Amino acid sequence: MSTWILDPGHEGLSPGGLYLRRGKQSPQVPPGIYEGVFNREICERVKHLCLLDDIPCVITNPGPINATLKQRYSYCNKLHAIRKDCIVICIHANAAGRGQWQTRREGTVVFHSSNASKMSKRLCTHLSFNMQAYTELAKGGIKQANFSMVYKTKCPAAYLEIGFMDSKKDAEYMASETGQREIANTIFYTIMYLNK
Repeated sequence: MSTWILDPGHEGLSPGGLYLRRGKQSPQVPPGIYEGVFNREICERVKHLCLLDDIPCVITNPGPINATLKQRYSYCNKLHAIRKDCIVICIHANAAGRGQWQTRREGTVVFHSSNASKMSKRLCTHLSFNMQAYTELAKGGIKQANFSMVYKTKCPAAYLEIGFMDSKKDAEYMASETGQREIANTIFYTIMYLNK
C-alpha cells in the first residue's frame, strides 16, 4: 500500500493565530481565503479521511511551522527511500489577477513535471477529472511545470491548484464548509481509487 504525502503550500496559521507567510490571498478575506490556511485545512481533512480508512498518509510540515521547499521535498525523498512507495500531492490555490477580483479564470489546474512518471501523469489525470466532476470548480485541465515539489521529488507527484482565489465564485466556494468538504472528499476518493 502506498504512503501518501500531502504538501500544504504557503504554510498556515501559528498557534497565536498569526499568518506565517503572506503567500497569496483573495482580494478580500472573507469572502475569500488565505492560501496557506486553506491549503493546510484541505491537507488535514484529507489526512483524516485516509487514516480512518487505514491508508498511510502524512503531511510534509505537520503543524504551524515555516518549512522551506528544500526541506519539504527532501522529507518526501527520505520517506520514499525508506518506504519505497510514496506518492505526493501538493495542495495550492491559484490566482490570475493583480490583487483584484477577476472573472476570466476559474477552476482547478493540475501540474506534473517534465520528468513525470507514468504514475504521476495517471494521478494528475484522475485528480483533474474528479475535481471537475465532483466539485464546483468545473473548469481546468492538466499542465506541465517544473515546480520543485514535483520536479525534485523521487516519487510520483502532482501539483494541484484548487480553484482561483481571486475569482469570487471559486473563492466563496473554497472558503465554505461545503466546498472544503467536497474538495477534501474528492482528493480522498482519488487516493482510495489509486491505492487499490
